[in-house]
Amino acid sequence: MTYSLLLSDGSSFSLNGEGVQFVLKNSMTLTEMSLQKSSNIIERSYGDGSVKIGSSRLAASVLTLIGTMVFQDDADARITLNNLLSALNEAEYLVDETSGLRTPVDLSSPVITWEEGSYLRNGELSVELTQLVPYWESSEPIVVAQSVEAGVPIDVDVANTGYADVPFSVSVTVAEQSTAVEYVEIQNIAEGHDITIESESFGLEEYTQLIVDTGEGTAYLLNEEAGTFIDAQGAFPSGSGYFNLLRGVNTLALRCAVDATFSFSYRPRYFV
Repeated sequence: MTYSLLLSDGSSFSLNGEGVQFVLKNSMTLTEMSLQKSSNIIERSYGDGSVKIGSSRLAASVLTLIGTMVFQDDADARITLNNLLSALNEAEYLVDETSGLRTPVDLSSPVITWEEGSYLRNGELSVELTQLVPYWESSEPIVVAQSVEAGVPIDVDVANTGYADVPFSVSVTVAEQSTAVEYVEIQNIAEGHDITIESESFGLEEYTQLIVDTGEGTAYLLNEEAGTFIDAQGAFPSGSGYFNLLRGVNTLALRCAVDATFSFSYRPRYFV
């Protein structure tokens, strides 16, 4: 296995460079779930926290990285360890490069142990990382794009290949209009849930992109050239709201008042 850290600035730091080679020890726990908490866990099983499995819930794991350290000299050891500890402090995700998965983490307690008589030469570094959620997700998002003609409904299949429901983001792009785009509709046919936007600004003054993120619970219109946006939360009519992609194939019905391109982005989730 090859691991890396995704840092807060978006850069990547390899955990399998010269000097330190890591292996991962994963401690996963199943804890009893009381009846009082069950409904909340079911409702939020796709979000942060614990995932319901049968009569138990899967808690976030403590991931222990154990690194074998071999250095040639003091300078090599100090530079390598300082860079590594700095990266661990700034890490947002632990990335399993071999499987193409990542999980958000928080640094708990690094412990450095040197072999007797081998200070800054040979030793072991043990790092505990606490998962902030009880799952791994795809490092790279899956993107599904679909063009639609004005007023013509079209179905598109979006496959959630993971093992849990997942939020998604969708961008809807149109050409600049002389009048506002009357409506944008996305419906999950099997579940009956829908996202409908009826905005008085979409398509006007170069606000030609609508972006909805069901994980963050946000909707806004973007003027990409100017870098400005308009909050579109108030454009949801009564009865419309956010939904997630269920496990398996989700058939979504798309419709827009003008020609548009829908682009869905999501990351399948896995328990291990």
